[in-house]
Parts: sequence; structure tokens; C-alpha cells
Amino acid sequence: MRERILRGIPISPGIGIGRVFFYQRELPKVEEREIAEEGVEREVNYFFEKIGEVERELNEVYQKVREEMGRDVADLVMFQILLLKDKEINGRVEKLIREKRRDAASAYYQVIREYTQTLLNSSLPFLKEREVDIIDCAHRVLRSLLPKKNDTVEFLLGNWHSKKDIILFASNLTPTEVAILDKEFIKGVALAKGGKLSHVAIMTKAKEIPAVDGVDDLLKEENKNRWAILDGDRGIVIINPTERRLLQYEREVREEKRKRALYSLSKEEEPVTKDGKYIDLSANIEFIGEVDKAKELGAKGIGLLRTEYLFLSRRRPPSEEEQFFFYREVANKMKPYPVIIRTFDLGGDKVIPGYRELNPFLGWRGIRIGLKEREILKRQMRAILRAGAENKNLKIMLPMISTLEEVQEAKSLLNAVKEELKGEGIPFDPEIELGIMVETPSCALLAERIGRISSFFSIGTNDLTQYTLACARDNEKVSYLYDPFHPAVIRLYKETIEAARKCGIWVGVCGELAAEPLGIILLVGLGVDELSMVPIKIPEAKGIIRELDLTKLQESINKVFTFSTAQGVKRFLIREIKKNFPQLVNRFYG
Repeated sequence: MRERILRGIPISPGIGIGRVFFYQRELPKVEEREIAEEGVEREVNYFFEKIGEVERELNEVYQKVREEMGRDVADLVMFQILLLKDKEINGRVEKLIREKRRDAASAYYQVIREYTQTLLNSSLPFLKEREVDIIDCAHRVLRSLLPKKNDTVEFLLGNWHSKKDIILFASNLTPTEVAILDKEFIKGVALAKGGKLSHVAIMTKAKEIPAVDGVDDLLKEENKNRWAILDGDRGIVIINPTERRLLQYEREVREEKRKRALYSLSKEEEPVTKDGKYIDLSANIEFIGEVDKAKELGAKGIGLLRTEYLFLSRRRPPSEEEQFFFYREVANKMKPYPVIIRTFDLGGDKVIPGYRELNPFLGWRGIRIGLKEREILKRQMRAILRAGAENKNLKIMLPMISTLEEVQEAKSLLNAVKEELKGEGIPFDPEIELGIMVETPSCALLAERIGRISSFFSIGTNDLTQYTLACARDNEKVSYLYDPFHPAVIRLYKETIEAARKCGIWVGVCGELAAEPLGIILLVGLGVDELSMVPIKIPEAKGIIRELDLTKLQESINKVFTFSTAQGVKRFLIREIKKNFPQLVNRFYG
């Protein structure tokens, strides 16, 4: 078999090299069996006894995830526990046993099949996406009800774990399955379907296992047991790589280890340029378990706390109390450093129960949903205001702003919520800052007006690039157009930064460009105050910043506006780095 490259969506960074193992989960087929009248009561008791056993098993998984990754991630497992105790499902099973004298296994099998079919026919995509959890939960129950077979997840994973260097291929994985993956053995995870905000994305990142999602032709028989490279940075899986390709990736892995060792030596140093400009380095995170790692790697704040997963881990929007406890815990762990909480950025590629549209990225998403579904935004604002009462280190950030009126309306709602809390005598942070993400061209061009009523800007380079160049970066037919170094996009960064200066507010960047070496140099040269990125990139960013001379850099950066192409900008930047900062080349590109 010749080398084959499969493309997908990168959901957890890093590179893994190993042998391909398939994991395919299917419900066992259960034959219907009639029981004697006198055995009915015993069969009902047997069914609930086994439900209790599986519940204890899942609770152990829940505790393990909670200890390793935090309560919020463990909540992803809670869906299966709740499903297991679902009164409607269990009631229908009991009814079948009592009225039709069916044995527990076949009765449960029938009910769960009907339940799954109902969800698949549902108009709620969120529920459809939970099919994999339902099948896994049902598999556990049936395994408990039926004679023992060696086809359990634990048995299969146990087998995998007896071998080293595994690249796991699956259609999808449940939270409980990801929870028991051991990164010592599993070098990468490739999935046929899932999503950037799926539990697999969240949990593999937490476990630092490289992962790629949405890979076509993944589960073809010919891929079984082949050697593969999984590149979680570029979103590709290379089956049967050539010797040359293997050597290239092995070099890359060694280089990454070398850099990490280098960064660890300087992680206590401050991110200050040679001529004294301090750049705030913050982390982009999604759950509490990441806070300690971010601090350990040198983050002096959370520049982007994503909150969409709070929807993902439940079958309903999160309550104010659930959010309050989550935000308060992050605030306590991160104090005295700031935490910027982005209000729900639902829509686009992110979960939103019961809604679909033809062009979601240009449709109903971000602040547009928040201002329409005011109770959801209001509940979130109340939770953040309350959670910030003690440490005063929380800030609110609004996503997908495209008009001045949206900021005015959100600000007005925030003031109304403050009045409400004041009237109820509930403690909150009255001085909380309200900032915005700059990720649409209209927002960047109106930045001076919007900046007058905002506390800060954070440039979302990913969306700003795709909206400016009118290309979806995940669409491989047009993704060649996507380039955050395009001169048109750089002009919008500049407009935003200059507007922030005029308004006397700070400006940061929380898009992926903030973590790229060339992007860091460009953005610092343009004058940003803060860079926020995945925690693991912080030591590298710190090392780069410490090698720069801002005065010298700014003289070079002004010339990027003379170029008409992204390639021209990048070539110019690399030339200037080699000329003015040769030590940077030796240290980071040598």
C-alpha cells in the first residue's frame, strides 16, 4: 500500500506515530426470550440490580475524570449516568417485563433501540449527537444483563494498552471511553465524526493526546494495523508513511522536545522585549482543569475562557447556579490574575440545541443569539457578576460583534442585571469590565466608535481572517484563501490597535495567530498589549518576545503595508528577522 494522506479537522495539537487500531462499537443483537409468570418479579429485580451495578461503574469513571481533569469535564460523563437512571426508559423496560413477560435483556434492547430511533428522527441535532453516548451506555447495561463476553470497552482498551504506540481510529468516542485512554500507549486519536467542541476535543486536549476529527475514509479495512502518523497541528493522518516522511516527523518530534526543554529553563522569566515593553501572556482555556497547567506554563491570566461546553455537557442550557460555581472556581484558582469570560458563542460550528440554518457562519450566532434569547445571556451575566464579587478578577467579552448597536444593547442589559442584583441584595462586582471580540471587518472598521463604550478589545484572528477573505477555513475547496497574514487582514489589525490607543483601552489577540512565532512578531510589532493562546505555546511566545527589540521591530513592521500578498508579507518578515534578530533564528528556527 502506498502512502495515503487523510485530511480532517485538528482538535488536539501534537504529533503521534504508531500502529493503527480500530475501535468499533455496536449494540449486541439480543434475541427475544419469554419468561415464566412466576419469574417476572425476579426479572424486574434483576434488571434494576444490574442498572445499579453499571451506575457504580460509571460513577467510578466519573470520579477518575474528576480527579484527573476537574469537575466540569467530569460532567460530560454525567450524561450517561443520568441516561442510565432515566425513569421513562426504565419504566418502559419494567412494563415490557411485567406485561409481555419479556426477559430483561431483550426488553431493554427493544426500548433502547426505539429510543435511539426517536432521537435520530428528532429535529434536535444536539440530541442526535448524543447517540454515541446512548449506545455506549446501552452496551454497558446489556453486557451486564447478558453472559460475559470479552467485547467490552475496558477489555479492548486493556488489549490496546498491552501494546505501545497506538493510533486509535474510531467513528466517535464517548467521554467514558476517552477517560480511560492512557497517553503512554495511545499516541493519537482519529475520528470520523465529532466536532471541534465535542467532548473528545475537550478531553483529548486535557490529556495531551493529539487528535484529528472529521476524517473521511478512516475506517476502511485496508487501514487496519498500518503504521500511521497523526498530525494534530495540521489536521492530517498519514497512512503507511514513507521512510522519508517518518524521518521528517521524527525530527519534528525531537525538535519539539528540544524546544520544550529550552522553554522550561526560562519559564520564570518575564515576557519583556529588550527595550522594556511588557506583553501580557494569557491562556485560552475551556475548563477548570486547564487553569493549573496554564499557570505552570507562565500564563498571567486567562485571555479567553470558552463557555460553550457548558451546553455540551448537559441536555439543557446551564442554570445560573451551575455557571456561578464554575466561574467562581476559575476566578479563585486564577487570582490575582484576570479571567476573560466570553459569553456563549453558540451557532456556526458550535452546539445550539434544535437549530439549523443554511449558512451558520454568516447567520445566527454569538451575540446575535444572546440578544435574541435574552434570558440565556442575562443568566450568564448574572452568574459572572456574582462570581466576580470576591476577587474582582473576572471580565466579560462579547463575541461576533458587527454593529455599535449590539454593544450598546448588551451594555444596557448588563446594567439592568446589575440593578436587579443590587435590588435583590446579592453581592456582585459593580466595576466589571465589558470588552468585545473584534472578529468581523465591520467591527474593526468601526473600532474607534465601539472602543468608546468598551473596556478592551481582543482580536479574534481566525474569524476576522475568514470573514475578511470570505472563505471558510475548514472548507478545503476555498481554504487556500485563508491566511491571517493577508495585507487586507493586517490592515484591520492595525485599525483596531490604533482605535484602542485613541480610546485609551488595551487590545489583545486570542486567535491562533497569537501562538505562531511569525504572528507573535507581527502582532507585537503592530503594538498589541496582550497575546492569549493555548497554554503549551506560552513558554515559546515568552522566549520570542524576550529576543525582540520593539523600536527596531516597529521600523520593519511599518513596511508590511507596502505588500499586496500574504506570501510577500511573510517573506519580508522572515528576511527582517534574519537581519535584525539573528539570535531568534538560531534559537527558534535553527
